[in-house]
Amino acid sequence: MPLPTILAIGGLLAGIVLSVVSQLIIGATARAAARKARKSLEAAVREVAVDKVVAPAEAEVERYAKARKALDRLI
Repeated sequence: MPLPTILAIGGLLAGIVLSVVSQLIIGATARAAARKARKSLEAAVREVAVDKVVAPAEAEVERYAKARKALDRLI
């Protein structure tokens, strides 16, 4: 087999191997970035949910309980 043919086949195989390896590395890096972004987003959503939903709801339940106790004392 002539040398140029061997070099062309070798280059083609090296390109395929390089492509597969780079896709594996890119996939791993993307998964790590997605995991980090997901954790950050979940923390932000949790914080907003507590500030805007849970805390006001708990305060309202406490006000209701106090009002209920006051009514119970009157009746």
